[in-house]
Amino acid sequence: MLQAATLPFLTIPLDLEKMKAIFWDKFEGQEFATNAAFQDYFKGLVVLPEDEEGILVPFSFNTVKNAQLSFIFSIVDATDVDDIGITYREYNFPFNGVTNAIYEMSSNQQETTSDTFVVQGTDGSNAEIEILGVNLSTLAQDHSFLKYSDKDLNNDNYLDLSELSLLKDENGNPSILINDASLNFYINNAINTSTLSTPNQLHLYQDRNYDGEEQPINISDAIRSSFYFGGNLKITEEGNIPDAYTFKITDLISNFIEGSNNTETKLLLKVFNEITDEPIVNVNNASSVRELVEDYNWNPRSVVLFNETASDLKKAQIKVVFSELKN
Repeated sequence: MLQAATLPFLTIPLDLEKMKAIFWDKFEGQEFATNAAFQDYFKGLVVLPEDEEGILVPFSFNTVKNAQLSFIFSIVDATDVDDIGITYREYNFPFNGVTNAIYEMSSNQQETTSDTFVVQGTDGSNAEIEILGVNLSTLAQDHSFLKYSDKDLNNDNYLDLSELSLLKDENGNPSILINDASLNFYINNAINTSTLSTPNQLHLYQDRNYDGEEQPINISDAIRSSFYFGGNLKITEEGNIPDAYTFKITDLISNFIEGSNNTETKLLLKVFNEITDEPIVNVNNASSVRELVEDYNWNPRSVVLFNETASDLKKAQIKVVFSELKN
């Protein structure tokens, strides 16, 4: 026999004395004279968990799901015992969105090593990503790109993006054309063993908070090529095990090479927060761009990623496909 599934719900105990003082004793007063008066009197609802081990339950309060606080009651007029009057009333307070949410996270996080880092949504743990450029020391001796080694102005064996932008022909045109660029982050699936606790998506954006006042922004690829931008969780071929995240940043790298983007190369990586982090917002079938990236997050998931010092198969890296322009 099939049994209908029960939707998850939360029961909140109420202080009966406070409910009586705040609401029941005021049913016949000005606070409940009209629905507008009630909404002016009742400012909102605070849900505060008090479990020793903590609890994190994200709610979706929107008009589609009709989330609201409702009072349904009756007032009995017994002044005339022969004609007792009963007036039925209903007052509703719709929850049109969470206006404030405070998450107090414990200090215990997933352990990391020298070759890993962690990003977590709710406690605001993000990561600074710096694109180092082309590692000249790892190229084969006959690699054609070594002819540009004289552009390594700081002699660190890397051609960073600013140095790559110096690759010009005699007419000042770029010597290379970026066909594709992707940034890959691999998951330490010895720690993140299940997709149930691993973020379904990460978000890559640009930091410009050099003076402590500027808010971070979405990069051009997230806006111009949002369908291909990526950041979604990939799983291993062997099974449903978290594997990696990939971002397409072709436009960002091209802009640096062409010299049209002279800003810092530092990027930020965080857990994608549904609704607030979508670069392209669809409102009534019309698309609008969300340039700024918010710093709050209610996604509780976290993931441990490998950095550039990990083994070759798992290290964080950028892969670039390019064409050389010849005279």
